[in-house]
Amino acid sequence: MFLILSLTLPFLSLSRGGLSSDISVLDAVFALWRNDMRWLGSLSIALVALVPLTRLLLLVFVLTRLRFRMGVNHYMRVAMRWSERLEPWAMAEIFMIGVVVSLVKISTLANLSAGLAFWSLIGLIVATVLVSLFYCRDTVWRLLTTRSA
Repeated sequence: MFLILSLTLPFLSLSRGGLSSDISVLDAVFALWRNDMRWLGSLSIALVALVPLTRLLLLVFVLTRLRFRMGVNHYMRVAMRWSERLEPWAMAEIFMIGVVVSLVKISTLANLSAGLAFWSLIGLIVATVLVSLFYCRDTVWRLLTTRSA
């Protein structure tokens, strides 16, 4: 939910001299795409949205099946392995650090206000950090390797 909100709602509002503009994360990606920076736009959407979403969906798949004792299978092990491989590439928090640095620099030129998408992305980052803190990889792997398929 946080991810959908952070991609579609206004992320930032900028106003100066009576002119005002809102931009969402998807607007920024499309702007990069239109200005022949397709690789940067693609990389941005992948690292800010698609990789974190994929990682969380893989974890939900594995943990839900373990929680409801649906039986361990090969796909669960593959999903867990990919979840761990994607973790270093899920960079929503790095994106936010870059945004905050940019906001500090731009704030001297215009009035800025963070939109609902900004706070949604912060919520996503907090949720991701909490997931990483409160589940034990060793326990999950032990359950995946000791239970029969």
